[in-house]
Amino acid sequence: MIEKNNIGVIHGRFQGLHLGHMEYLLEGKRRCDFLYIGITNPDPGLTKENQADPKRSTEEENPFTYYERMIMLRNSFMEAGIDRKDFEIVPFQSTILK
Repeated sequence: MIEKNNIGVIHGRFQGLHLGHMEYLLEGKRRCDFLYIGITNPDPGLTKENQADPKRSTEEENPFTYYERMIMLRNSFMEAGIDRKDFEIVPFQSTILK
């Protein structure tokens, strides 16, 4: 049995929420009472090009705004039966800036 923490923190871009993301998010929540979900790249204008994957910072690879991703995550988590009081979604800007 996995020991449950009081607070957990996970993050991701979630540019097109998919099953793999939901599995990751739900596993994170299973391991804690309260989960902070950080959405990376909340302001694409501040994000530096990723040398390992140059397409990752293009508009085509980032079709959804922070707000749209936050709504997708919130609604999907609640649809999965997670009580709204048990998680918070926050912007998570990378330290790698232009």
